[in-house]
Amino acid sequence: MGAATISSLFQVTPRYLRSTNLERDFTDPKALENYVLTLHAQDCLARLAGGLRPASTQRAWRLTGNYGSGKSSFALFLAHWFAGNATQLSKTLQVDVKYDRFSVGIKPRYVPLLVTGSREPMGLAILRGLDRLLSEHYQRGAKSVLQHQIETAVAHNARVSDADVVAFIRLANEKLVKDGKSGGLLKN
Repeated sequence: MGAATISSLFQVTPRYLRSTNLERDFTDPKALENYVLTLHAQDCLARLAGGLRPASTQRAWRLTGNYGSGKSSFALFLAHWFAGNATQLSKTLQVDVKYDRFSVGIKPRYVPLLVTGSREPMGLAILRGLDRLLSEHYQRGAKSVLQHQIETAVAHNARVSDADVVAFIRLANEKLVKDGKSGGLLKN
């Protein structure tokens, strides 16, 4: 009998050959293929879902963990879940993550603001994500004053204050809700 090579003994699903990138993978329908929503992740989802209840005061969370522990994949899952895609996720993951399981009154329709950290000021990265998001949702017609202001700040690598970034987020959120594009922004 011939000696077997290591590569002939293992088969790695292509999804595990690269790390998850929120910005790149949000529009990839195969990005969550073979994703395993662990019991711990399901518990975390239940806590996050509780924040959607009208009387809840839990509206901000942090997600920490070791390198390679699945934080970005879970964040990608959450981005889709909060965007209103629970039915599709339940089919893909073969786990019940539908909203009625979590006593969520209204199906959420949040638009995820996806930002990947890099070697640039975080405020600029957030504005870059906001610029991309608004461009995707307002493809027709003239750009709004808000879009021009954000685009200009990004193009010139402007040093904007944290207060300015928060103001831009607040204005973009109000615009998206007012225009019926979403139920608000989900900042990831």
